[in-house]
Parts: sequence; C-alpha cells; structure tokens
Amino acid sequence: GLGVGYGGVRGGRSRGAKSDLIRVSQWPAADDEPAEMASEFHIGLKSPEMARLYASCHVFLGPSRHQEGFGLPAGESMASGIAAVLSAIPSFLSFDATHDYALFSPEDDGTAMGDALIRVLGDDSLRRRTARRGRQVFEQFRAPHTALRTDHYFFARRSPSEPLPVPVPTPFPPTVPPAAHRRSP
Repeated sequence: GLGVGYGGVRGGRSRGAKSDLIRVSQWPAADDEPAEMASEFHIGLKSPEMARLYASCHVFLGPSRHQEGFGLPAGESMASGIAAVLSAIPSFLSFDATHDYALFSPEDDGTAMGDALIRVLGDDSLRRRTARRGRQVFEQFRAPHTALRTDHYFFARRSPSEPLPVPVPTPFPPTVPPAAHRRSP
C-alpha cells in the first residue's frame, strides 16, 4: 500500500494539491521507498506522540491492502476527528454500513487516491463533514460500547440450561442512578 499512498500524494501534488506528507512507521524507510517526499518521517512513536501528531493533521491517508486487519491507525485518526482517504478494502468498509465517514479509492489505485486527496483538501465542508462522521462512527469502539456488545455476543451464544457465571450486565451508563437501588433506613 505504501506505493499507492506515495503515488496518490505525488499525483495530487502534480495537480496542485498543497500538502505536507507526514509518514509514520514502526520501521525505518525501505531502500526503495521515496521517503524524501515526506516532510517528516517518524519511527516507533508512542501513543501520546501519535495523539499530538494526529491533532496537527487535516487528512489521514490509508493506502492499505485487503489483507489489512482492523485498521487501527485509520480508526485512531478518525476517532481523533481527522478526515480520511482510505483504500476501499473490507476492513475499512466494515466500520459502518454507510460509507460516508471517509473518501474511498479502489485498492492499488494511486491515481484515485490522489483524486480523493485533492477533493478533500480542496473542500473544507467535505473535510469537516467526513471528519465529524468518522468520529461518530468510531464512538462504537469505545470501551463501554465494546464491552456491552461483547457481553451480548456471548450471552446470546450460551446454552439456555447453562447457569450464568456472573450477573447480566446493565447498559452503560446505568439507566437508574445507583442510589435508587438502595433501601431507605
């Protein structure tokens, strides 16, 4: 996917898109990687550093391949309120049934990624709208929501004759304040 991302940035710049590429990786640049296109190249950033970096950006470019797992960097960036241009791969498309939370380009198509980059950089309204929608989509992955979905998943799959090992959880946050459950003296 890196070649697609660099191709998208190269194509966007050649057609007038003004952007600074900030590249983040777990590893140093590969020998054949055009890392000189990046104004910054970071290796192995910790979470607080990533949060600061996300806060300084306007667009996240996710040129991944269909083998990609969940897509944590794309998710982190959208949860941070950054507009995203992503490859149209199963993991990225599975974040929500309505694909309005990012701009998508076909996998392995740097030209289309560059077109989407030009579009989002040139349209403040589109950038704000996709950033807002991306953040909304990623609310579903916050710990309380994920825990509740996990509990429901396993509860639905248990045998009806099987005793519950723990009490059935209440929704997050509780719908009735804890004090209402206490008896008056």
